[in-house]
Amino acid sequence: MPIEMPRGLPFSVDTWTPASSLTRHLFHTHAHRDHLAGIAGTAAALCIYASSVTVLITLRYFPQFNRAALWSLRPARLRCSCPTPMATSR
Repeated sequence: MPIEMPRGLPFSVDTWTPASSLTRHLFHTHAHRDHLAGIAGTAAALCIYASSVTVLITLRYFPQFNRAALWSLRPARLRCSCPTPMATSR
């Protein structure tokens, strides 16, 4: 089931419709079947951003999909700047 995206955004998330192909940036968050609905019909020239694991799983479901359209993103390392519970109890 595709996710409804608000009109006018420059990106689309897990939505593979003719309208989403008009956005500048397409993001594929994960490879559950409900997030893949319609991706096989996506134009080959599009650039779809996803994690490397999502790219691999998507290509297993759709081996005929244009690999060049899928761009792997590397997650950034996050650093917690929140105080620990021990530090706040003093």
